[in-house]
Amino acid sequence: MRVNLAIVLERTGDAALRAGDPAAAAEAWQQALVVSEDAPEDCGSPEANSTTSDPDRDLGETMDEQEQRLREKLEDGSGQQEQPDAPETPDASDLDDIQDQLEQGAQDRDDRDDGDQGGGAGTDRPW
Repeated sequence: MRVNLAIVLERTGDAALRAGDPAAAAEAWQQALVVSEDAPEDCGSPEANSTTSDPDRDLGETMDEQEQRLREKLEDGSGQQEQPDAPETPDASDLDDIQDQLEQGAQDRDDRDDGDQGGGAGTDRPW
C-alpha cells in the first residue's frame, strides 16, 4: 500500500514540475520519500511480495529504487530556484532608433492634423 502511495506522490510531483511548479514538485517528492522511508520492514518481506500483482516484482527493491530516485530529484531541484527571466534591456542605439521613430510618428500626426484644419472638403453635418 505504501509503495503505491509513494508512486502516486512521485508522479504528482513529476506532473507539477511539467506544469512549471518546482516548489509543488519538491513538496510532493518529499512526501513520497517520507512515505517510502517510514514503511515498515514487512513491506519488503517475501509475504508482501506474494501479494503484489506482479510476481517478478520485489517490493523491497522497488522501494529502494524509488527512494534513490526521489533523493536524486530532490537534489537536482534543490538550490535551483527558478528565477523569472529578466527582460532584455535594449542597447543605446536601439533606444535611439525607438526615440527617432516616436518623434517621426508624432511629427507625422502633427502634419496630418495641420492639413485637416484647412477646411473645405468636410461637412459639419453628415446627415
